[in-house]
Amino acid sequence: MAYRKDITNLSELLWKCMAQPDPMLSMLEWLCAQLMEAEVSSKLSAEKNERADERSGYRCGYRPRRLDTRMGTMYLMVPKVRQAYLRKVEFEKVMNSGSKDEAKRRLSKWIVLTQNSSIKEYQTCCNTFIKWFDEITESFDHNITNGYTEGVNNKIKVLKRVSFGVQNFSRFRNRILHMMA
Repeated sequence: MAYRKDITNLSELLWKCMAQPDPMLSMLEWLCAQLMEAEVSSKLSAEKNERADERSGYRCGYRPRRLDTRMGTMYLMVPKVRQAYLRKVEFEKVMNSGSKDEAKRRLSKWIVLTQNSSIKEYQTCCNTFIKWFDEITESFDHNITNGYTEGVNNKIKVLKRVSFGVQNFSRFRNRILHMMA
């Protein structure tokens, strides 16, 4: 992570805050904003508008929050963090892996990153990937799937549902064969 240089002119900041109706509250607002930006940059492992491979999320705007203190009421702009999009982008990299070894490495990294996130659905997905890890990574070397079989099975189930029950099995079988021809 690149560290940015602090170029804040303190005397200019002091004059700006002194021009406000409550200078101490204004300074506290500035300090809170700086601390929130530093915390988000630390959490994401990247500064604002910085491209980094070790990034763990993206900023996605700000949300206003009211904070009541002894000094008065402050209105802060709290940075929002978007983690689900980063997880999707990282998973696309897993799916574009060229070999089993590369897929194992990328999927393991994705699972570790995603298990530590607070997104419940992704944690459930991670548990499934851990359970079927060998089978999933094996599919990168052997491009064989049961997609066609699943599709045929789905068509038969739809036909059975639409038929409102079947009286004659041979007629049902002929209808399936006709449908699949």
